[in-house]
Amino acid sequence: LPRSRPSDRRAVGPVRLRLAVDDVGDWDVVVGGPLLLGQVGAGCADVGLHAAVAAEHAWLRPTASFHGGEGWDLAPAAGAEVCVNGESIREARPLLDRAVIELGGGTTFEVRRPDPASASLALVPARDDVLGGAGGLLVWFPGPGGRLRLGADRGALLGLPGAESEVVLEADADGLVLIHAAPDAEPVEHRFDLPLHVPAELRLPLRGPEATATSICFLPPTERVGVSG
Repeated sequence: LPRSRPSDRRAVGPVRLRLAVDDVGDWDVVVGGPLLLGQVGAGCADVGLHAAVAAEHAWLRPTASFHGGEGWDLAPAAGAEVCVNGESIREARPLLDRAVIELGGGTTFEVRRPDPASASLALVPARDDVLGGAGGLLVWFPGPGGRLRLGADRGALLGLPGAESEVVLEADADGLVLIHAAPDAEPVEHRFDLPLHVPAELRLPLRGPEATATSICFLPPTERVGVSG
């Protein structure tokens, strides 16, 4: 039988890829939703977890409202144990910066959403093996409201220590836009089609004129590269 999905499923996504940044790490990325989280061996989840969770454990759902703005909700699947900040939930709960999610009594993530102007967020697992070695899951809200930044300031979703410039990323089901904004220079824009079928790598001088460039790689979801960090 086909698995059930919430009735408010959006037309955008989910589209999967991987993001690897020198000195930062390797991330799973999903654009759009809703997304089903579940046990990787069951083969039915949008995001498979290497953990003792149900085959269909929880939903991440993009939301938009006049008062609450754009963001993501977390909702338990039928019969699954889900806690947010130590409280068991039975209905959808908005995900806020620094919230702690626990699935099945032993699989824990911290929510990172440092920029209130962006509806995208990151889920960082307490154990490295939960996402098969990736440092975290970037949950990308499609469109302009989900723009996310890589930079040295605290509001950046992914930190780039020592960087003198920043990278802004925007995505939807059709494409990915990267804007590199360097000091005293015009922003440079790069575009990529989604879904990705071959790796795309950019080398950007993020750490000053005398430092080596930082490599940013976008990869199909089944590929992984070795990065430091």
